Amino acid sequence: MASALWRSRRPLHPQRLAESLPQVMPAVVRSRGYLWVATHPDAVISWRSAGRHLELRQAGSWLEDGDTGAWRAASSERRTLASWHWDDHYGERRNEIVFIGAELDADRLRAALDTAVLDDGELALGADRWADLPDPLLGTAIRDPGAES
Repeated sequence: MASALWRSRRPLHPQRLAESLPQVMPAVVRSRGYLWVATHPDAVISWRSAGRHLELRQAGSWLEDGDTGAWRAASSERRTLASWHWDDHYGERRNEIVFIGAELDADRLRAALDTAVLDDGELALGADRWADLPDPLLGTAIRDPGAES
């Protein structure tokens, strides 16, 4: 058995993530982590797999600077990890998945996931435009009807 860790500080394009799964998952026995998906920019998306089963599920919200209630409600471990990984622009948002499997090709796995993150042009569009990206994995984010487009 081998393991591989993949991390990224850019949000994932959900369509490209879906397209990368055939390259990522074949040798994976188990994996676990969390994602920052562009169509759901405020949601922590948990990633869990066992065998051929992959589960993506909303697991709360990313901590925001100045949201003292959320920081107080978070576990001490979560607050510590958030402070270690804090980015002045994106806060604690990031992708991090650990893969365990037989005959894992860690470089190929990471390369496939790296193609799924937003490029510079997509990143520059901002979260309002990311909501319009096709999302075959999680579906369309619920938009606030009172928000301006």
